[in-house]
Amino acid sequence: MLIAYIRYMETPKPHALAKSFATSEIPLLAQAKKDLSKNKLFCRGLSHNRQDPQQLESEAKALVKKHWVGYNCQACSNCCKKIQPFFSKDEVSALAEHFSTDVASIVKSHFKVSADGEGFVPRTGACPYLVKGACSIYPLRPQGCRDFPHVEELVQYAPMHVESTLVCPPIYKIFNDLRLRLEESGSS
Repeated sequence: MLIAYIRYMETPKPHALAKSFATSEIPLLAQAKKDLSKNKLFCRGLSHNRQDPQQLESEAKALVKKHWVGYNCQACSNCCKKIQPFFSKDEVSALAEHFSTDVASIVKSHFKVSADGEGFVPRTGACPYLVKGACSIYPLRPQGCRDFPHVEELVQYAPMHVESTLVCPPIYKIFNDLRLRLEESGSS
């Protein structure tokens, strides 16, 4: 998880709204942008929070169930547009096999070596396999995409999630609800 966090933190940060969002999501992410500084302060304060970290994670998991169930990620795909995905060497090999080509051709066409040298990231920042708002390699999507938005250990990896609030409507709702609950209880 720490490697995924480090890779996430080296990617360009999402600070623009997706144009393809449903109308109801635009105000939500505009609010996320306004709340970013509050959420960053909240994030820094979590390490000094007087509540038990396991209790906070438990509360976060309840909020995940509340806001995540029923959300259609594939209809949104903002993460694919705004977060540069990491592809391992094995994942790029699988893509080369899928497209009946060699790894060098795939890398030359779409990727550059990641900062840690352990894999690849798209040259353009956005995922090159997002076609007309949909993932064209969904069964082969990289592990980071499969795991996004990394809702396990939400409190522990809060710095990663504070940036995700600008991209993912459910993450904004989860993070914001947790922040507001702790502010109301005087625990933040």
